Amino acid sequence: MSVDSSDLIRQQVEQYLSNKDLEIELVDVNNEYTIVYSTNILAQESDDTSKLTRNYWINQNKNGGQISSPWGSYEHIQQVPLLANLLIFAKYKIKSVSNGWKISCKKCGHGDHGPIWRNSPKSCEKCGTQFNTDDKVKTLLS
Repeated sequence: MSVDSSDLIRQQVEQYLSNKDLEIELVDVNNEYTIVYSTNILAQESDDTSKLTRNYWINQNKNGGQISSPWGSYEHIQQVPLLANLLIFAKYKIKSVSNGWKISCKKCGHGDHGPIWRNSPKSCEKCGTQFNTDDKVKTLLS
């Protein structure tokens, strides 16, 4: 890989990680593990970005489970080299970059959407019906 392409990857990674609304999934060459970078599930919608934290964890694709708890919050600038090196040297690929979610209640039809995947509602605000995992859809960054 050339120096120019490595620099482009680092710039793209920095841009992705600086956006609190994005969730990034990387997958290894053998499709065994997915590394997820996401805004913390406890984050609240706020204009004060100091209240929002980001974390990352590993999912094992073959056995279908999270194999580590989120590794704590981080400053995106500290994670740029790690994420870039996974892409450049370990040959991880970007599986998806999502910038939000949309959901529709199967009972009353009420629809909702928002920017942070891990911050979506667990039930319909109109009728109170509990959502299941199939009700919520990621909106992918195009």
